[in-house]
Amino acid sequence: MPTRRTFIWLAAALITYLIAWNVGSGWLYVVTALLVAFPLLSLAWSRLNVGAMDFELGTPATARHGDRVVASLRLVNRSRFPRWFLRLDLKAGGGRGHAFVPVLGGRESLQLAVTIADVQRGIYSGASLAVSSSGPLGLASARRLVEMTSPVVVFPAWREIGGDWGFARGSGHRSATVPLASRAAAADYLGVRDYRPEDSPRSIHWRTSARLNQLAVVEYSRRSLASPVFIVDTTGSPVGTPGALEHALAAAASLARREADRGRPYGIGSSPDDACGRGLCRESSEALFRLAGAEAESREPLALDRPLSLPDTIPVLILPTHECYGDLDSRGLVSAPPGSIVVFVDTRCFGGGGMDDAELGRLRERLGRLGTVTVVLGNEAMEPCLEAL
Repeated sequence: MPTRRTFIWLAAALITYLIAWNVGSGWLYVVTALLVAFPLLSLAWSRLNVGAMDFELGTPATARHGDRVVASLRLVNRSRFPRWFLRLDLKAGGGRGHAFVPVLGGRESLQLAVTIADVQRGIYSGASLAVSSSGPLGLASARRLVEMTSPVVVFPAWREIGGDWGFARGSGHRSATVPLASRAAAADYLGVRDYRPEDSPRSIHWRTSARLNQLAVVEYSRRSLASPVFIVDTTGSPVGTPGALEHALAAAASLARREADRGRPYGIGSSPDDACGRGLCRESSEALFRLAGAEAESREPLALDRPLSLPDTIPVLILPTHECYGDLDSRGLVSAPPGSIVVFVDTRCFGGGGMDDAELGRLRERLGRLGTVTVVLGNEAMEPCLEAL
């Protein structure tokens, strides 16, 4: 396409033509013709210079958010004429990379290693390559856009987390009091509650059921090794920011990888119902893939009023410090045994609003009385905070 220099060049040709017309000098007409022909030839040359080429791209199958990855780019010149001064701009995995090729001979191929900086979390099916070339003296330029298939999954920026759950270090699990509607393996009597579909008919307390005119069961408790279920708020609340969401997803990915590395079952989801529907797993690939495709949505914050239906599990909530979670201690998911673990992402550190220090302190105190462990993450390194869990 023409550039600013092209119009300046053509303006000079017009001035030369007017002088030649007034003076009547023949050699000035020749100069005028050359001034017009040169940018036209440059435009044709730049267009031909980006054509008749094939491209093959190879990228790593997986990466982490914010990393630098190296892609393999192969150029094949199908023409017998060489290609000169090619600029390559590659966009893959949400990041960008650049390369420059001074010359590519006719019928030749060239293998390049292109560094793509700052890849962004997501699931990508392809990449785009912009090939541009400028004519002599910058009088014209041409640009060709090539779409290529090169799938890559960019996971959250997980970190290696040391330590372990600090409740039952011998087993690596948190030891929790789990309510049971059965005398088998029970230790303590808790009381009588309403009947649930999953309860055994043997646990029905008939005298209380007759008095209340509805089924009731006797509930006992026992100590159990509970598996964590990570529930990440990806709702994109008004005070949330992309940085806070990425920090929350990175925390979930780091904790999930720690469980998978130790061969222990865990659950993960964007809500309690989602986590229960998926069940427990032991591999990290499924959890990381799900977190890679998580998107912030404009909807209400999580409903946390019902306990998990997965037996012998403990909810690990990863939430922004939104005002709507100020009554978290009265929600069923955290107030019912065996309690919970709450990882708050301080959205104030990422340019958002949220609870102030006093509100957050009072909430943590109320949660502590329920046996709930609370951790607050800022935009600093998360490893020391998570290793304390």
